[in-house]
Amino acid sequence: MVKITLQSAREMSGYSIKEIANHCGLIEDCYRKYEDDFGKTPARVAHAIRTLLKISLDSIHINE
Repeated sequence: MVKITLQSAREMSGYSIKEIANHCGLIEDCYRKYEDDFGKTPARVAHAIRTLLKISLDSIHINE
């Protein structure tokens, strides 16, 4: 399976950081942290992102 970054997934979907942060109930700086390290994203937020972007969480690259 091809892995992409959360930033790439967001950009390909045409959403801004502000739009996704608002959808998830976050401030933009908090959302940016999850783009930098998706592995630290809480399940509630990850589910909201997955639903909005219509992607599988398995396709997102997790920094290790």
